[in-house]
Amino acid sequence: MRKFLKCIAQLCEYKSPLALNTHKWKMKIHLQIKAVFLCGLLIHLWGANAQSCTSGATSPSADCDPHNFNLCVDGKEVLTKCPSSQSRLCDYKSPFALNTHKWKMKIHLQIKAVFLCGLLIHLWGADAESCTESYPKSGDPHFYTLICPGDEEIVKKCPSSQLYVEKSSDLENCQSYYGGCSTTLEGCVDWQKFPWPAPSAIMTVPTCSSIGPVAPYSDPSNYWFCTSIYGTAQLRSCPTGYGFSTRRIFGCARWSEWNMRL
Repeated sequence: MRKFLKCIAQLCEYKSPLALNTHKWKMKIHLQIKAVFLCGLLIHLWGANAQSCTSGATSPSADCDPHNFNLCVDGKEVLTKCPSSQSRLCDYKSPFALNTHKWKMKIHLQIKAVFLCGLLIHLWGADAESCTESYPKSGDPHFYTLICPGDEEIVKKCPSSQLYVEKSSDLENCQSYYGGCSTTLEGCVDWQKFPWPAPSAIMTVPTCSSIGPVAPYSDPSNYWFCTSIYGTAQLRSCPTGYGFSTRRIFGCARWSEWNMRL
C-alpha cells in the first residue's frame, strides 16, 4: 500500500511546461495528491475493518471439526477447543466458502471507498479550477491574490526568487494600478523574466559611476547603492512595506506606488 501511494504521489508531482505556467494547476495537483493519500488510507482502513471480527463472536472452524470453533479475540479469529463432552454442530463448508462473505464485504467496502475517492478528487480539482489569480492588492510582487467563488480573496506568496506578473493587453492601464504588467507573461515568474522598467534588476555587484542608488536587486525589497565614484556598490534594504522603484519614483517607494504610472 505504501509503495502504491508513493508511486501515485510521484506521478501526480509531474508537471508539464504548460502546467508550470499557472499556480492554478499547481494547486490542483497539490490538492489531488492529498486526496490520493487520504483515499489510500480510507481503502486500507475499510479493508482492514472488513477482515476483522466482533470480539466474542463465534463461528465454525474452517474444517467444521465439531471439537473446535473460532472465537473472535481482539478482532482476530482464534481456533478454540470445545469443552470436554461438548461439540459444535455445523453444516460442512469448505474453507473457501467460509471466507467468501468476508471477501465480499471487503470488496464492497473498497468499491464504496474508490467511488468516494473519485468524487473527492473531482471536487477538490474543480475547487482549485474555480479560483482565478489576480495582481496583489498591496502592490507587493512577492504575492498575488486568489479570487474564489463568493468573492473570497486569498493572499498567496510566490515561490522563492519569483515575482507575480499581471497579464494585460492594455499595459498603460495595468501599470496605473500595478508595477508588474506584461502582454505575454502571467503568474509567478523567475525574477529574470519579470518586466522591470529600466534599469532592470541585477544580482551581481555593479560598478559605480556616480553616488546614489543604482538599480534594484533581484528581490526589489533591496537595491544597489554607490557611496563613491569608481567604487563597488553596496546592497541595501528598503524599509518594511517599501520596494525599490524605477518608474516615476526612483528609490524606495511604498508597494502601493511601486513602479506605477500616474
